[in-house]
Amino acid sequence: MSAAVPGLAVQMLLVFVGAGAGGVLRLLVGRGVDGLTHGGPASVGFPWGTLAVNLVGAGLIGVVAAVILQWAGAGRALLGPAPGTAQLLLATGVLGGFTTFSSLAIEAVGLVQSGRPVAAGLYVLMTNVLGIALAFAGFAAARGITGLMVRA
Repeated sequence: MSAAVPGLAVQMLLVFVGAGAGGVLRLLVGRGVDGLTHGGPASVGFPWGTLAVNLVGAGLIGVVAAVILQWAGAGRALLGPAPGTAQLLLATGVLGGFTTFSSLAIEAVGLVQSGRPVAAGLYVLMTNVLGIALAFAGFAAARGITGLMVRA
């Protein structure tokens, strides 16, 4: 049995509330990570806070996907096509507000413009490769915990 799909107004409210919460969490985690790395030799001009939120978000989207699949049953496509309330609030809202592709893009441009193209390349590569790996790991971990036995 799949989760009920709420009306458009409720869908928008769920995404709005989730994205607001995710954005606040992004600010707090990003600043916390930047505070921990500030002044260290590896931190000079490197966007550690954005890298951290994007990697944490990638791992969490795997967990959310596995849990939603478990709730919805094996017949439902992974995070689509008709999102239920949990997916709208958590995946689209909270994690959409928490993670950020636009900051990744402009920070990579800034690294290149400051004469650090290798750092920019490593930043983009780390975000994508580690992010995908963490999404798989999060999915596998949640699947193991919830007992989900379907292949995604």
